[in-house]
Amino acid sequence: MDVKKLTPLFLLFLLPELQLSSIEITVQRARGTWAEAQAYCRRNHVDLFRITSSSDKSQIPDARGWIGLYRDDEDSEWKWSGREGIPADYDYTIRNRRGNCIFTRKGEDLLQTSNCSTERFFTCFEEKTVLVRENKTWEEALDHCRALGGGDNPNTGQHLSDLVSVSGDNLDFVRQVAEEAATDEVWVGLHFLAGCWWWVGGEPVKPGGLPDCPGDGACGVLARNRSEGFGIRNCTERRNFLCDRRPQTSGGS
Repeated sequence: MDVKKLTPLFLLFLLPELQLSSIEITVQRARGTWAEAQAYCRRNHVDLFRITSSSDKSQIPDARGWIGLYRDDEDSEWKWSGREGIPADYDYTIRNRRGNCIFTRKGEDLLQTSNCSTERFFTCFEEKTVLVRENKTWEEALDHCRALGGGDNPNTGQHLSDLVSVSGDNLDFVRQVAEEAATDEVWVGLHFLAGCWWWVGGEPVKPGGLPDCPGDGACGVLARNRSEGFGIRNCTERRNFLCDRRPQTSGGS
């Protein structure tokens, strides 16, 4: 499918406790069925555009064509692609016609049903923190995340994608993403090396709650359950993991 992209639009999504996370949506000019659009977005981006908070409704006019809202049949509940276990329980305005997939027209905030086999433009999205529902060791997860970025930033030398580093600024959002994991804990970019705890991106680790001498093979996890926090596990165990995509910024002069 020959796809030409419009200029990406950067949106700010309001998250719990006023934490903001920037995601990028891209309207594709090629046409496809809803299933073809979903496959393309998952292969080249993250997924079809979806809305995960009530404040996001104001961003709908920036999308165009197929988005990630669908249902299995007319008797089923609406759900978002990639969030099938979570009800789409926000107050959307949907113009009901025949069909089980949703599209939108640019400049409008009205969602419309359509036959899923109709070919339309569609809107994909990228997000900074990505959950990978594959069970891998910490080292395998690190390699997987770094491969997602396709290499290093030529300006800074940093990896364009890595296991996620967590700070106070992004903790709430990372926790929200981790809740969708298929394992009770997810790997994060925390590891013990040369007598110190490090985030893989080089960020400092704030003291507190981590053992001073955990021994070899100690790597960090974050619990899927919000009532629990970080933990230390053997790096050879297998579980889901979180990748962090870094913007390709220019280096200093």
